Amino acid sequence: MARWPVGPHVDVDEALRLRTIEWVVKRTAIITGARMVDVVADLPNASDDSMGMTVAVTGAAGFIGSLLGKALREKGYKVVGIDRAIPTSQHTNDDKAGFAIKRSNVDIVADMSDAQACIGIFSGCDCVIHLAGDGNPGADFISSIVPNNIVSMYNVCEEAKRSKVKRVVFASTNHTQIYGFEQMNAAQPDFAGKQDKAQPQVDLSVPTNPSSLYGVSKILGEEMGKYYSVQMAAFEFIALRIGWVVYDDPFVHEGTPLNDYLQCMFLSKRDCCGFFLGAVETMKVSKDVPFFVGYAVSENTNRLYNYEETCKRLGYWPLDGNR
Repeated sequence: MARWPVGPHVDVDEALRLRTIEWVVKRTAIITGARMVDVVADLPNASDDSMGMTVAVTGAAGFIGSLLGKALREKGYKVVGIDRAIPTSQHTNDDKAGFAIKRSNVDIVADMSDAQACIGIFSGCDCVIHLAGDGNPGADFISSIVPNNIVSMYNVCEEAKRSKVKRVVFASTNHTQIYGFEQMNAAQPDFAGKQDKAQPQVDLSVPTNPSSLYGVSKILGEEMGKYYSVQMAAFEFIALRIGWVVYDDPFVHEGTPLNDYLQCMFLSKRDCCGFFLGAVETMKVSKDVPFFVGYAVSENTNRLYNYEETCKRLGYWPLDGNR
């Protein structure tokens, strides 16, 4: 039996056929200029049955945690939401985002930087989506990034290994690999400026180029996942270098230094959920190929990342973008 079956009602051939239909519909809409908001929303796919899997989500009360928790539950997964006693999240003070902390998403209270608090939190879980951490590129390294992004990552890996979790999906960041912008220090207030239109797309063969110590911490997280999955064979590991997922409109920063960057890195909420669900469900990461780093951005005309390999590996192609 496959580790990550597609469920009793949708066999593999049918799932692939439906993915192909979705791809053709999407491409046709792009060519004709049709809007894609509702065209493919109701198409069935290989994830319609969750097979009783349990997925732990760290940072469950935050922006992305709230999105993914809802999406997973709608697919029939059992979700264990984990967050601190006083959760925090980016964008809670951003009027354009319209987001507030969702404490109701939290089932287990634990600070991921506290090893003792992490003991047993993944018990009975098949998969962990690790979102918790400080996502502020300007955060202080010693007092925040080290405990919240580095120590926490180690604790997650150790507890996932101890609990025999099958797969860990890690929220990495676009700040690990930045090229082609005027100001590439994300800790500076004038980040990022104009994008160089001559900058070619990059893929994983291009070296990392972090924009901040926050980006450095995420590279370390990817490498830690590689160690635990490849060298220790503790679990399968997928890291997603996610784009900017907060706004519904990729043009909200038009006329500011952030405009080009947002349009390059825009990730819609729907695409965010699609990529993460793909990471949870794909059978193209396994004991034989236990480690993968991919990109999660929408289909933006000026996107920096070549995500073709990611889409093939995860079985998900973006439905939105800045078109």
